Amino acid sequence: MAEYSFSETNKFKARELVEPTFDIKDYNELYVDLTEVRGNEMFESLNYFLGIDNDKLVMPNGNFGMKIIFSGHIGCGKTVELRRFHKKIHDADRYFSIFIPLEEEVHLQKFEPEDFYVLLIVKFIAALDEAKIKFDKSGLNEIIARWLSEEDVKKELSDLYHVNLEAEASVGVGFWNFIKVSNSIKSLFSSQSKTIRTVRQKVRNNSMELIRQFNQAIDSARTEMRRTNPQRDFLFIIDGSEKMKKTTQEKVFEEDINLISSVAANLICTVPIDYQLREALRYERYEWVVLPMIKLFDEQKDEAGKKLREIITRRIDESTFFNEGVLDYCVAMSGGCPRQLLKIVHRAMMFSKGQKIDKQTAENAAIKLGRDMFDRLTTEHTERLKTGKFISGRGDEVVRELLVYLCLLKYNGIIKINPLLKTFM
Repeated sequence: MAEYSFSETNKFKARELVEPTFDIKDYNELYVDLTEVRGNEMFESLNYFLGIDNDKLVMPNGNFGMKIIFSGHIGCGKTVELRRFHKKIHDADRYFSIFIPLEEEVHLQKFEPEDFYVLLIVKFIAALDEAKIKFDKSGLNEIIARWLSEEDVKKELSDLYHVNLEAEASVGVGFWNFIKVSNSIKSLFSSQSKTIRTVRQKVRNNSMELIRQFNQAIDSARTEMRRTNPQRDFLFIIDGSEKMKKTTQEKVFEEDINLISSVAANLICTVPIDYQLREALRYERYEWVVLPMIKLFDEQKDEAGKKLREIITRRIDESTFFNEGVLDYCVAMSGGCPRQLLKIVHRAMMFSKGQKIDKQTAENAAIKLGRDMFDRLTTEHTERLKTGKFISGRGDEVVRELLVYLCLLKYNGIIKINPLLKTFM
């Protein structure tokens, strides 16, 4: 892990710290609590949906749990806030929470719908084994052993993946033990091996059988866990599922809704900001939570601006890298989107080559980012933006695309044009 001084004055380390993709999970001092200006409604909703009161689980959600959709713009802070929520809720008085960061676990463009359920099972087994919670996984071992019984598959598992298959009964045990090891999931799901092709086909053709065996394992683990924590239950938090291929999203969350609903645990899954406008989505089968952008246009705009400034000033030294008033300009052009703020500052720093950023350099950075955004748009997009009418019903593809592209920003029901685009409109 790289060493930094906060607030950093070294121009090369500062450049790294304002990279929009810089992960702050190992740097607690960089976290800025935006609850005061964004509101706490999303976490109040999550707690209610999950039966939490006064920081305790008082009402578990029955046999099949709650299926929760967590939505928000790219860059609004979903990953940061879900990690924070996971750390709090993973507690003996609340939930056994399993956090799955999809981008770290798999190659998303090669991730297929069938992989979603295999991944849940793998992470469940790994988390409970680590916690030393004993449970009956014989059904999962048996089903995978049966699916992988073909001799060429067994040979591939042994030769290519070094899975020990000395006895027939060891096929299932060996497969789950192999795949739960770090990087094995990513390499297997990304391959075109006979093994993964067989697993996907079997899941496709026998999905409910797999879910039934998974649920038996969950029930067994829940019974064991509740010997010491009578109210505790299981929660999966799947972060990054909004970045899955569109076809995978549609299969998991729309076409196979009965399948995901049948998993005997609570699930929180992330989806793109436009998801409620999808015409085919049976949204009544989910509970919805939206993480909004931060308003820079109401009575809290000054306080909101201070909080957004803090995202930068905790990382790098303002007096070293900004002329007076320049950081405020960057905040204003961010539209209340934390990642867009980082993009503006990072681009300006690249233009200035690590020297102090003046107003013209910051404006040039904003123009560059705005131009890149504008160049993606069709005539239909730009005409819609000029109308100023963005409230639409489900199935409105134009508004959906503008939200996904960040051309439109959503603030608790209010939709506004991204300030980066105003120069070009």
